[in-house]
Amino acid sequence: MRYQVYSFVYNAILNCARPTLSINIFPRKVLVTDPSMESVLSRHTSETSLANVIFLIGRRVFDLSDATINAIGSYDPRPVHVGEFSSASNARALVAQVSNAANQRLQSQPDVQETELGPWLFKLTSSSVASALWGPESPFVVDDEFQTAFMEISGSQMTLLRPFSKYTAQAAHKARALIISKLKSFHFNNRDSRLRQIAHRINAVALSDTEWESNKDYFNVELLTSLGLLVTPSSMAVWMIRHLLMRPDLLERVVKEARNPDILDAEGRIDVARIRESFPFLAACLYETLRLHMTAIPRLAKTDLDIAVPNSQPIHLKSGDLIYLAMSSFNKDTATWGSDAGTFSPDKFLTNSGSLSASMVRKLRVFGVAGNLCPGRKVGFETILFVVANVLRDFDIENPRGEDVTYPEPRTEDGFGIGFERCANEITVRLRRV
Repeated sequence: MRYQVYSFVYNAILNCARPTLSINIFPRKVLVTDPSMESVLSRHTSETSLANVIFLIGRRVFDLSDATINAIGSYDPRPVHVGEFSSASNARALVAQVSNAANQRLQSQPDVQETELGPWLFKLTSSSVASALWGPESPFVVDDEFQTAFMEISGSQMTLLRPFSKYTAQAAHKARALIISKLKSFHFNNRDSRLRQIAHRINAVALSDTEWESNKDYFNVELLTSLGLLVTPSSMAVWMIRHLLMRPDLLERVVKEARNPDILDAEGRIDVARIRESFPFLAACLYETLRLHMTAIPRLAKTDLDIAVPNSQPIHLKSGDLIYLAMSSFNKDTATWGSDAGTFSPDKFLTNSGSLSASMVRKLRVFGVAGNLCPGRKVGFETILFVVANVLRDFDIENPRGEDVTYPEPRTEDGFGIGFERCANEITVRLRRV
């Protein structure tokens, strides 16, 4: 019944056509609101928190103790995250590390291979980002069994909320157990190098417990962190190429852009620092992918507060009540995006001269609201652009069933989801090095 309630809320989020929708689910209230309330919600950033959502899912999804859940909810991680991800120098260094790891992995690929596109691209992207955050020797990078388990839990974590989850969510339990076991072993064998990595510096247990090394939740928080940092760029890279494969005319434009020799640096590589300017159409495709596949962002009220609603009475929230920012209802609104708001049409993000339209980009709502914006958005965005540009530059993607056979439409995973959607159906492709 709990899972059905979550699914009901999720569908309300996706289809909310009003600025606010209040749902009373004893013992808490759920306030669904679209991004038109951004200016109002930005006044309450200290009273609402994404981290506090861990109070609802931390014990069952991540096996966290009450002490760790309280520690995560009691401190503001934004200063640490902003320092690690948002400063210009740190962001450049991170993207450079990600790009080097992606290049090495692509160069090691066979000249011709048939593979399932989703897992191949997900592992390529997630391992490249993990190389910069956990180190190049981490299981996220070098252990295929670990990567497969991580991909499994990234799509099935919410099934751990099901009743009798040990029996009804066995795949997620098995994946979580394997990941935690291998993270412990990895840390034991690489302790000194691990302590120098960003993944350690932002770990909530390491920040809040002087005895963190004997705290089992250190590794549970590592899993939580990895799901926040690695899944979005990996999933969006998969979605973007799946959309392009359905539109050969758009794919041809992206490939032509990616293989233009005039945009390479002196060493014949893509200049990461100028990737948006060098690949405006590819960037437009990514913005369109984000627009279509962002669902909602949750926040939890940390104290009692009143939310002002234009032309209506304020809505009173109690500590523990939920706020869902329904990004999807805004990003697919035909009044803003046109009659084709439900289809993949990236040209809406371009000016007549072919450059990115700043005004259209500003309309997009995917990374939160003012005061609670994702600090890693720049690194994540440029990572996706770099990975997809290099894949399309280095490889032709062929349909092994023949040129005249079309790929199936990419389909969204069923069930309850928050954040970015996952692609459910898989396709087999032939990758041929150019």
